Amino acid sequence: MPKQFTHFVITRFNLRQSIWGLDKQGTEVNSDAWLTHRYKIFETYCFPSIQNQTNKYFKWLVFFDETTPQFYRDKNNFLSSVFSNFIPVYVKDFDTFHVKLPQFIKDYSEEGVDYVITTRLDNDDCFHKDAIKIIQDHFTTKETTIIDLCNGLTLQINGGYKLSLRKNVISGPFISLSESLKSEKKPVTVYSKEHTAWLGTVHYVSVKKGFYWMQIIHNRNISNALAQQLTMNKRYLEGFDFLENISFSLRYYIFILYKEVKCVVQRINTNKSRILSQ
Repeated sequence: MPKQFTHFVITRFNLRQSIWGLDKQGTEVNSDAWLTHRYKIFETYCFPSIQNQTNKYFKWLVFFDETTPQFYRDKNNFLSSVFSNFIPVYVKDFDTFHVKLPQFIKDYSEEGVDYVITTRLDNDDCFHKDAIKIIQDHFTTKETTIIDLCNGLTLQINGGYKLSLRKNVISGPFISLSESLKSEKKPVTVYSKEHTAWLGTVHYVSVKKGFYWMQIIHNRNISNALAQQLTMNKRYLEGFDFLENISFSLRYYIFILYKEVKCVVQRINTNKSRILSQ
């Protein structure tokens, strides 16, 4: 059965902009050192997670600065050769990306489809192997719809692996916008607003079962941090296909057990206090 839509995953890689000049350690963004580090994260976590999607009916537009060195352009060509869904696009800067994105989407859309889905994904994050399938399973024929994967994970990779759950994240940075192409206007795309700004403006479909995205917490994030609900249950990692063997330290296991015991003791003491006060 022919699809009613073309689905795009859209990633901004190293676009020049005035907003994010430094990472959280004060290091210059988009320098050679930054690119080397970010490509390592990208090739270890992000790229394989998208390459190994169970549903491959999508196009992955990854936007690079037009001054990207030839070494990395060659790397992009290689990545595209091993995974044709990966389409590198070179633009002048961040502002040009926003201006030209709707036309890129229109140009790359399949002929005869009435809708387009655009999905956000940062270059240092990744998707569960069923994420694209789940997004498309929740497609609707409304004029505009946000498909919101509400649950995900954060994985700290520096200073020992740590894994945490993020539940009920509303309009987070992994939303998708489904919109009609029936009119002559250009598509709006999910990047036309900040992800939280879509709330209250369009129809929302919230996916509250499963954990379908993962933020990688490393020493050169712009602002992301490890979520508070830590876990040592590696079953949450099943379905996240990346090139890293995750193993937790004994110290981490002990810390999680300590927190769990502490919570139990606090609940017992709270219940005792309630009983005594009656």
